[in-house]
Amino acid sequence: MNAISLMTKPFGCLKALAPRSLTAANDNNPVDNLSQAYQSPKLMKALRFESPADLSISAEEKAAYEANNSEMAAKYPGLALVLKDPDAFIGSMRQRFDEQKKLTPNDPYSFDFSEYGVPFLKNLGDKIGGKIEALKAEQEALNNTFFLSPAAFGRSEKIKDRGVGIEFLQALKSESDKLSEGGQVSYKRIQEIGHFASYALGHFDHEKLSLGQRAFLEVDRHIEGHEDVTIQEQFRRFQKNEFTVFQAKAGSKGYDRVEKQYVDAFQNPDKLEMLNLPSMDELEGDIFMRMMNHPIYIAGVTDNPIPADGFVRPGGDFFLHDVRHNSGIFVEREDYIKRNNMSPEQVAKMDKRGEVWYREYRDAVASIPDAGLKGAVELVGFNFHHDRGHLMMPSNYTKDGAGPVPRALYAALKVSGQGKEYGVDKGLPNLSRGHEWLQNFFLSRLDQEIEILGHKPAVNPHI
Repeated sequence: MNAISLMTKPFGCLKALAPRSLTAANDNNPVDNLSQAYQSPKLMKALRFESPADLSISAEEKAAYEANNSEMAAKYPGLALVLKDPDAFIGSMRQRFDEQKKLTPNDPYSFDFSEYGVPFLKNLGDKIGGKIEALKAEQEALNNTFFLSPAAFGRSEKIKDRGVGIEFLQALKSESDKLSEGGQVSYKRIQEIGHFASYALGHFDHEKLSLGQRAFLEVDRHIEGHEDVTIQEQFRRFQKNEFTVFQAKAGSKGYDRVEKQYVDAFQNPDKLEMLNLPSMDELEGDIFMRMMNHPIYIAGVTDNPIPADGFVRPGGDFFLHDVRHNSGIFVEREDYIKRNNMSPEQVAKMDKRGEVWYREYRDAVASIPDAGLKGAVELVGFNFHHDRGHLMMPSNYTKDGAGPVPRALYAALKVSGQGKEYGVDKGLPNLSRGHEWLQNFFLSRLDQEIEILGHKPAVNPHI
């Protein structure tokens, strides 16, 4: 790692840390060996600010926020309502929540969500209509199957199950169409319909996966906490509206650790802590990386299996996968705020500084000339931040080495034939080298994080 240590440039470090306002990071002088730097008496002296940092939003931060909003809204028109100004959108929804709580104290999440919900339901109704026709065609094909052929095995049960699936989807479409035509739907109902629709749309797609894909998916289902129930039971739960955020205990210790805190926040009766957006948009990794410093979370509702992380997930599995990731990101954000005893003003400032970091990160990655290094940075970075939920904070890079998690992801991508966007098909990316690049990039911005907090960042115990 070609880096200049804080220990070898003490006066430069003091100069960078001493100003009362944030200074631009210098990528030519990245910070290295942070664990030793934290022991430096000169650095610790520099951390004793004589006055609080300026927490007002700078022109640079405002410009970065607005540029990110403009680019994301243009790229994802289905989410443009939210992405053109996430702060304003969630602020408006929190006001509605508070007003609804006065009207219906026991049901504050029934506030109006029509501007987002109605377009979502219109799109969902169209997708459901196509799925109904596909299941009817499958029923007909099964009816015409020669009774002695292997495809006829279990034919009567398959036809019966598809009949229930069609009835389930018709009920979902009927409600979706009615609500969208009426032009009004609550936030609460959008959460419920998005959940049930994802399972109904994806239930029969499991049969279409290859034997290897199905075997591999069982590993994912254990990690995520997928409950394997019949289509009849899923339909019954919809009819009785037995909605729960998670249906089974996660096999992953990381997911299990954050589950209760996330569910409690999801249904907090006193305040709207987050927004969850079921979405049928085709999304790329950039939106997830950028939105990490906003309490707004997206869960994909799909009518076809989607390959990701080495697995091929039908609708219900994919929706659960997104919600599990959301739970980790939300709790990591809340824990960071709590660990560092941050004021609302500090949170707002850090979020806007994150908008600058995101743009700098995106541009820096795009300019990496070495394709192998670029792929490694993108794989390790997305896995570290989105998959594992760690915020894009410099202090999260105090630990050296990529660790086993991205290597496990690489293996899953390699076995499944996925990951070409990272160059996995061209050989093993140098993941440690990718982590080193990320460490250099983020630790060169550590002084900015420290100045906002006014102290050394608390150690993240989950890295």
